[in-house]
Amino acid sequence: MKTNRSKKGFTLMELIIVIAIIGILLSVMIPTWGYFITKSRERNANSKAKIIFTAAQTEITRIAARERTMDADDQYITNGDFYFYSHNGNGAKCNADGSALSDTDNAKYAPSNASFGRAVARIADEEGFYKIFVHNYIVQSVIYCNVESGRYKGTYPMTTDQLSEDDLDTVRSGDVNEMNMSLMVFRTEEGA
Repeated sequence: MKTNRSKKGFTLMELIIVIAIIGILLSVMIPTWGYFITKSRERNANSKAKIIFTAAQTEITRIAARERTMDADDQYITNGDFYFYSHNGNGAKCNADGSALSDTDNAKYAPSNASFGRAVARIADEEGFYKIFVHNYIVQSVIYCNVESGRYKGTYPMTTDQLSEDDLDTVRSGDVNEMNMSLMVFRTEEGA
């Protein structure tokens, strides 16, 4: 007696073809997916840097109004360059290379550091690591990252999309507190 059995399932050749097609699709999608994740994280960090930029400028405007009547020795920001580095809400005025000021200057600026840090945090409501560069009471640039030496940093007013490849590599590989803040400042025709 003969039974009529129909074959069900895939042949070995059909399975190999399906697996090959899936492999090709994954080899195309995975690098693209990584690119989009990187860009998304950098855009998010750029928007946080913009918020901090605006908050810092608001507070510096208030400080500038107070300092107009003060002696130059008593001013916190002063005309010229000012750098402020904050890590998870604890901020301090620092040197351009991110190094701490002398113990004497740290003691002198401690109340102002705390006040400035609180004011920016209150407005920006951001935790993380950021460095602010101010020249003549005008915020020039901000860099932000949720981790001190994380790869996904945000910058403002020049966002990471606007940086050259070399500058972008420098930003991605460096620590926030050691960052050269002039990388994120728009350059004029004269190169300033």
